[in-house]
Amino acid sequence: MSAYQPFPRRLKWSDAPLTGGVIAVSCGVYLLMAVQAAQRVGLSAAITDPLQDPQNLGWKLMLMGGYMKAYDEGWRVLTAAVVHLNLTHLVLNCIFLALFGRPLERNLGSAVMAGLALTSAAGGAGASLLMHPEAPMGGASTIAYGMMALLLGLQWTHRDQLGATLVLVVLNFGFTLTTPGISLWGHVGGFVAGLAVFAVVRSAGNRRHQAARRCLALGVVSVLAAGAYGVFGLGATSIPLS
Repeated sequence: MSAYQPFPRRLKWSDAPLTGGVIAVSCGVYLLMAVQAAQRVGLSAAITDPLQDPQNLGWKLMLMGGYMKAYDEGWRVLTAAVVHLNLTHLVLNCIFLALFGRPLERNLGSAVMAGLALTSAAGGAGASLLMHPEAPMGGASTIAYGMMALLLGLQWTHRDQLGATLVLVVLNFGFTLTTPGISLWGHVGGFVAGLAVFAVVRSAGNRRHQAARRCLALGVVSVLAAGAYGVFGLGATSIPLS
């Protein structure tokens, strides 16, 4: 595995199509949520907090254990990663995705990053369903925490600027623990999933194609497992549907 360069001087978006795609889809979903909410709660509220609209698209995409169980909506483990609760939530997650995702994707390739995105989204959703199933959860921070874990692992392997990333990880988890309304288990699950992807990448060594195949396989299995748990594994009466 070649030495990792966390913040190269020149980095184009064309080097990171997967990261750019996740950001674009997240922004597109938020735009649709805002347009829909504007008809019911007004333009200003729709821009800053579209989920004030109880019939909003965001509620249909968010991770909600009760609806997954009742209506076989296992796909929510994926859609939850691109729905955001408010404008601040969206902006912060897009910043972190760009900060970590672009250099990682340039070094490891888009296929590995696709595997990371799937694994981390499923890991965050699965952990949330397991530990706090009644709480709605959404946001690309599950993927961002997976990126942080992967970056931390790579820098630990190469003894490369580990301190700065470790500080970011500690600060982010500190913010998660001290701020109401943030899904701790979603972040923990995404981070642990990122460590799993790091283990796969490290085991493949310089065999990039093998790393890509293994990461994609891990991502698909993780999504299927988390979705199946939400649909079949949750208790039938323990999750409120409203």
